[in-house]
Amino acid sequence: MQRILSPQMTLTDSAYRPAILARLRTALGIEGFVGLALLTLLLTTAVLAPILVPYDPDEFTGRPLEHPSAAHRLGTNDV
Repeated sequence: MQRILSPQMTLTDSAYRPAILARLRTALGIEGFVGLALLTLLLTTAVLAPILVPYDPDEFTGRPLEHPSAAHRLGTNDV
């Protein structure tokens, strides 16, 4: 089944958007769509947190005030 958008456009043109995203954006509006995208990003970060940050927040991982290194890219603090 081929959709005809207009005489000048085809489905391969850059102006074509996937139907699901277009419907979602229309239903939510631009503010709702951006909010949903941010919420999805935050939830994904929360779920992947153990993978993204390998250290336990309550455990000491290095000497105090170390310089940046491969193990600690920003160095360590005095705690």
